[in-house]
Parts: sequence; structure tokens; C-alpha cells
Amino acid sequence: MKKKQKYIGDYGFLIWFNSDKKEEYYLTPFYDFGNLTQVLDSSMLKLKLEIQRSTNSISNYKFKKQKIEKTPFVVYTPYVEKIGTFLMHFLNTDFSCFEKAFDSFYCYYGIEFVDCYEPKELKKEYETEQILFDELKKVHNLRSERFIKIQKDFKNLVDFVYNLNNNNEYDNYSPSEKLTACIIKNRLNISDYKNNTTIINYTFEDNIEKYNKLTFNELLEEMAYDSFLLNTSNIYSSYSLGDLCFVVLNQIVRNNLTIRTCQNCGKYYIPNKLNEIYCDFLQKDGSTCREKGAGETYKKNLESIPGLLEYRRTYNKKFNAMSRNLKDTKLKKEFAEWKKLAQAKVKEYKQGSITEDELYQWMIENK
Repeated sequence: MKKKQKYIGDYGFLIWFNSDKKEEYYLTPFYDFGNLTQVLDSSMLKLKLEIQRSTNSISNYKFKKQKIEKTPFVVYTPYVEKIGTFLMHFLNTDFSCFEKAFDSFYCYYGIEFVDCYEPKELKKEYETEQILFDELKKVHNLRSERFIKIQKDFKNLVDFVYNLNNNNEYDNYSPSEKLTACIIKNRLNISDYKNNTTIINYTFEDNIEKYNKLTFNELLEEMAYDSFLLNTSNIYSSYSLGDLCFVVLNQIVRNNLTIRTCQNCGKYYIPNKLNEIYCDFLQKDGSTCREKGAGETYKKNLESIPGLLEYRRTYNKKFNAMSRNLKDTKLKKEFAEWKKLAQAKVKEYKQGSITEDELYQWMIENK
């Protein structure tokens, strides 16, 4: 990687990380179209932006006949997301179709910042949204094969590092050990993706002249913004999509995060808890695999665990009886007491304090 100091320029794609908060921040030019909006999070001292969009596909978007301009980034208002989100979006995107690629990746991170190491930016403004859309599609068609190749390489690398290919030969080694070994021995094409990133060492000392011109109170106010940017990590800048993926993967590994594939949709994701098996990516219907998976798991449990099935039957019976007799305070009180005790028993079962048979027996005896 090439090192650069004391300057943050409006070029390439900038990304940096905060290990304490497990967040990544990035800066990129932005075209505000296709049901996309930039939302400023004022709760964070006006320091971070989020891109919000409807769940509708760009293919269903009605283009406006108006001039559209590229919004340049502002250093102190980066986009923010959980560490690894950039890579997860990239691994899960179908780059064979422009509309799908736009919905999953381009709308968040852009497309023009990568061209096999040679920057070729789109124009700063277009006469209509349709003209911009057509231009983006041309760029995609030129680069999609390259993106698919990069994606395949990183899927193979992630599968190996996190043992997602069921290769038990290296099961006893950590992701960090496996990634480092791949780098040193140049396994899985990794040498293609770590040579065209500029590391920007941006520190307080670089701005000492600017700070000296401020009063003490003004400096404290300025620190609310600068410390957010500076007390995180080096800033990485690149026009190379593969190099950026390598930088993010390295951060995921160094922060001891796990990558899995969702047992419902098969997408790559970073679980919030070690026992999670479903991702929380938003689907077109507004739900997530985690929500669907929890529902399916509960449904299967009802079918296979007699105690839970008896709990649901008794609950419905008592609830319906209470609903038909709303003025019966005694019935209402009895239902509330039973519900509290029954849910406590279900919790004991889920925590392993009682067996399936003990749960079933309690439900039968306390109908």
C-alpha cells in the first residue's frame, strides 16, 4: 500500500474504521435519485450521514425530467454503517443484472470510483435522471465481468478464512492466521488486491496551524468534529474495488468478527450474536430472514415439542374465553396469572433448566 500524509483529497473512495464502535465510515460522491435520500443523524453531532431508500427496485422508479448533479462529499459528514457492511453488500450483489446491482450496491457506494485502477469519473451533472441512468448502465456493462471476477475471488477467500466451505483441514486455525498465511503465500489470488490503496495518516498535528488560530472554546467545539474523524484509524483511499474489499475484510478479521451465510437466503452476513443463523437484511416485503426464521423455528417447535404445543392450545383457549367475557374480572385475573407462570416455564425450558417432558407435564397439570 502507498502511504500519503497530511491531505484528504476529493478523489477515489475513502473509508476508515472505529473498532470500539464496530463502525465503518466512507466518503463518496452521490447522485440523489432512484428513491434515495441522504439523512443527517443529528444525534451524532451532525457527523454522519445515512443513505435511506425505499424497498422498491430502481426498475420501478419513475425518472424525473430534471437536471441532476453529483453531490461532492464533505469530510466531516461521512456515511456510517456497521463494520463489514461494504463487503457484505458486495458479496451478495448480482452483478449480472444492472438493476439488481444498483439496488444492492451502486445506490450506496457508486460505480464510477472503480475502473481497474484507472479513475474515470462520470460527469458532475446530467440533463435528466434518465440520461444518468443510461450512462450508469453503460459503465456497468463495461465493468460487470471484472466485478464478478473480484466477487468470486473474495467469496473463495471468505469461505476459506471462515471455513464456510466445510474444509476441516484448517479448522483449528483462526481467521486471522488463515488470512495472514494467504497473504504471505499468495493463496486465492490475494496479491491482486492489496497494492493500489493509499493510506492517509490524518492527525491533529497536520492541522496545528489551523487550530492555533482558534480560541480555546472554539477549539473544543472543533474537536467535537475532528476527533470523530481522527481517533479512529488510518483513512484508506482507492479507485480499486478489489483493494477496498481487502481493506474491509482485513478489518473484519482484526476486529474478531465472524462471517456466515444465512440459513434462509444464503447471503453472507456478520452476526450480532454467536448463535445467530439468519441475516437481518431487509427483503422486498419489508421483513428479514431473522424474523422469518424465528417464526419458522417457533412453528417447527410447536409441531415437534408437545409442551410448547400444549402451551399454545391452552393459551388460545383461555384467551378466547376471556375475550368472550370481558366483564368477568376473575377470569381475566386467572388468565394473567396463568400466562405469567406458563411463560416462565417456557423460558426455563429454553434455558435448559427443565426437560421437554417436565414442560409438557406442567402444561397438562395446569390447564
